Order: sequence, then C-alpha cells, then structure tokens
Amino acid sequence: MTEQLALGIALYLSLIFAVLFFVYCAQRVETRGARSLLVMFLGVIIWIAADIIQYHTVGEQPPAVGISLRLLGPDILVIGALLFALEYTGRDKYLTPLLPTVLIIKPIASQALFFSTYGTDFIELLSREVFIGYDFAMTPLFTVYTLWNWSLVVMSIVLLGHMMFRSHYPRQRQIIILLIAFLTPLAFNVVARGNIFVSDVTSMTFVITSALFMYATFRLRLMDALPVARQTVLEEIDDLVLILDENGQVVTVNDAAKQTLNGKGTLEGTSVSSVFEIEDNTALREYQSEPLPVSVNGDTLYLDVNRSVLEDFRGNFVAEVLVCRDITETRQQSLKLRDREEDLNLLKDLQSRFLRHNLRNELNVVRAHAQMVLDEDDPEQQQLLEVITDRTDRILDWSVKARAIEQLIEADDTVEYDLNRLVTTVVNDIAPAYEEVTFATDLKTDGRITAVPQLEWALENLLENGAEYNDAENPIVTVETERVEENIEIRVTDNGPGIDAAELKAIRDREEAPLKHGSGFGLWLVYWVVHKSDGELEFESSEDGTTVTLRFEAV
Repeated sequence: MTEQLALGIALYLSLIFAVLFFVYCAQRVETRGARSLLVMFLGVIIWIAADIIQYHTVGEQPPAVGISLRLLGPDILVIGALLFALEYTGRDKYLTPLLPTVLIIKPIASQALFFSTYGTDFIELLSREVFIGYDFAMTPLFTVYTLWNWSLVVMSIVLLGHMMFRSHYPRQRQIIILLIAFLTPLAFNVVARGNIFVSDVTSMTFVITSALFMYATFRLRLMDALPVARQTVLEEIDDLVLILDENGQVVTVNDAAKQTLNGKGTLEGTSVSSVFEIEDNTALREYQSEPLPVSVNGDTLYLDVNRSVLEDFRGNFVAEVLVCRDITETRQQSLKLRDREEDLNLLKDLQSRFLRHNLRNELNVVRAHAQMVLDEDDPEQQQLLEVITDRTDRILDWSVKARAIEQLIEADDTVEYDLNRLVTTVVNDIAPAYEEVTFATDLKTDGRITAVPQLEWALENLLENGAEYNDAENPIVTVETERVEENIEIRVTDNGPGIDAAELKAIRDREEAPLKHGSGFGLWLVYWVVHKSDGELEFESSEDGTTVTLRFEAV
C-alpha cells in the first residue's frame, strides 16, 4: 500500500510541475520557443492524466478514454519536442505549416486505429494489476507506434547534441540541461518497453523534465536568450559571418559567406589564413582599418573586417567572430569619385596656370600687334594681321580643348570603334591642312576597341602636333595599328624635334607644369581620353622624333 501511495504522489507531483510550466508557456505564447514547449507539455499532461486514470482503476478493465489518452499523450509530446529542437537549433526553414500538418497525421491515425475494429490488434494489455504505466504487449502495430515516437525524440536529441558539439556556444549548460530533460523519460520508456520493469514509470520522470525546463528557463534564461534568435540573425544578415576557434579554424559560416566565397570550396574546418590568403590569423588585425582583398573565382573582393572575441561567464575563450562586409562596389565608386576629384583639381590647376601664363602671354602678343596696326601705316600690316589671326585661332583652339577635357571628366559613356575606319578618317581630315607633311598609315589589324567618344579628337591632336611642330626637312607622320596579345595599339610617330621633357613629365606624374607651346593642352586631352577609356598611354621622345602609343583592350 505504501508503494502504491508513493507512486500516486509522484504522479500528481509530475502533473503539478507539468501544468505549472504549461501555464507559464501559455502566458508567453509570443516568445520564441514557447509554442513548441506548449505542445510538448500538453502531451506530457495528457500522458500523466492517462496514468492517473489507470492508477485509480488498477485491477479493473481500464476505460477506453484512459488508453486513448495514453496513446495521444506521447504522440503530441514528441511533436512538440521536435518542433522545439528545430526552433532552438535555428532550423526555422523547416518550421512551415506543412511540418505540423504532416506530423499530426500520426496521432489521428493512432486514435482512429484504436477505436476501429482493428483496435485489439493494435492494443493488448498483458496485465491489469500494475499500479502505473499500462502493460502493453508489443504487437506489430504498437511496435511501429513506439518506434516512431522514439525516432522523433532521438532526432530532437541529435539536433541538440549536434549544436553543442559543432559550435562553441557559450550557453552550453542550456543544451546539457535540455539533453538530460529529453533523455531521462526516453531511457525509462525504452526500459519499460523491453520488459525490464513491469511498470512503465515514464510519466513519473516528467517531474525531472519539468524541473529541468524550469531551471533552464528561470535560471539560464532559456526563452529570453534562445540561441535560435542568434542563428536566425546569422543566416539572414547580409554581411559575411565566420566563426573561428582558438586555432583560427573556421567552425561555421552563414549563407552570405558561403555564397560570396563559393570559389573557396568548403569553408568549415579550413584555416582562416587559407580562406583570406593571409600569413596567419593575427594578420587580420592589419585590416581593421583598411579593406581586406580576397581573390574569388579570378575576381578581387574587398572586405571590411570587424573582429570580436566571445568569452564564457568564466572569461574563457569561446570563439572569434569575423563580420565581413563586401565593400567592393562601394570602394570602386569611392575610388572613381576620388579619381574624378583629382582630375578636376588637376584641371583647375592646369587652367589656372594656363590662364595666368600662356593665355596672358598670347594676349599680350595679340594686343601689341593690334596696337602696331592701329598706330602705323606700314606695308607689313597684312603680315601683322596674320599673326593676330594665328594667335587668336590658337587661343580658341585651347579653349575648345579645355572644354573637351571638362566633358571627358564628367562623362562615363564609351562607344565601339572600327579602328581602321577611324584612323583612315582622321588622317584624311588632317592631311589637307598640312600639304608639306607626309602622312602614312600601317594598319596591321582590323580589330575593334571601346573608348570614349572623344577618341577622334585625341588622334587629331597627335597628328596636328606631329605635323605643326615638325621642323624636319621631309616631315613625316605615321599612324600604325597592331594587335598585341589581348590589346590593340595605336602608334603615332613623327620625325620632329620631340616633345619637351617637362611636358611629358607632367603627363606621367599627373602634375600640371608650365606649357612651352600649344601642344601641352592637346597632350592633356590625349591623356584624359585614354585614361577615361581604361587604356594606357606611352611616350617615346627624342631629338629624332616622337612615338605616342595608345593601348586599348580589344573587343
């Protein structure tokens, strides 16, 4: 009698604990994890209620409602356990309405089978004398019923265990408590079904399960700091997140890191130095204030790296977290803006000195000659007027080139050129203005290139410079085109006196310098045409002549 009373007290104690925690979850139903625990402990309560009914009808034929509840309780409990494990471990993508719909088929089928004509094939009582836990025979149908429920509980335990061993989660005590809460009733139920004990005391072990969940909730803040929230953020965040162990090995990454660094293969278990192609983990400190370049599938990405170290409540190292933001596009835009700003500043300096020096000198010449024309009645007036006209045309030409450079800096559009047609057109347009100069072409390729629309102006300036300042006895200007690997080169060569070294140095160093003659502004126009077309510009100048090479990527 004393044994029976102790069993009854244990049963009711389990019921009280389960109901208290069920009520707590119901009051916080909007909290993450509360709904799945609500389902789980509803199953616990139903299971305990079924055993209480059996406890009070020992020795008699158990009422059908008691057996029905005994079948329903475990079915609901395991559904709640699996849903909680999925939610806790961050597998929210599986928590769709479809999953509960599929899982609920089992409880419905069990109840329908029990109340059908096949109920006796499903449920068979071996004894009515046990005080607690129905002594069911392991019929084939009941065996399937039991194995299904066990499999869902085992799946829940595996999910929790995998989370604990896979990551260095600082709240490992939570997981350990949950594992014990799941394993305790499972172990007793397995023992009972193996006929090691006559009575199935699984329902009494729920007092342990309830107490452990209460401890995890009130002491370890189970639902206030549910790790799934962090896992969800980890997966949904656009930044690349890599979690490292104390040896610099990648423990886990989020989807953004996998997609962005897909050319690196499997990231988990790989040294972060291999992923980022750096000397070692400590080298990351150098990139706290500057972008980290990473080569992926032949392209270079630039990442803004933020490092932080996680510690447990004892101050022990748990993990190192790298949050990397892909700033490749932002950096390119920033460099582009900076480059444009430098170009504008350079143009400002260039125009400022030009207006101060060259334009002033030329206007002084114009003014002096004009004054002479006005003051004297000389036969040489016509020659003086020609000088005025020449210098005025030169000033107008400079202003046109200056405006063209401004347009180049502001614009980003490019067009595709048929190179041979372009060269032929420019040469045919320029040649009539310089009858004493021989223009020749050597077109070794009929390729196509992409450049800014002002490319024709650049070629015209090079031909004009080569012709206008050519003091050779037989002045020659030659234009060659040739394909060199993946590029196409345009070479303009003349046999004149060569370009002043100061002007070439200014172009190479991107610094404004005094312009010796009118060619300077034209060279700057050529420079910016090539620069804005992502090409390359080279000068070879000596007393015997000049070769200017424009290099563009072939289309």
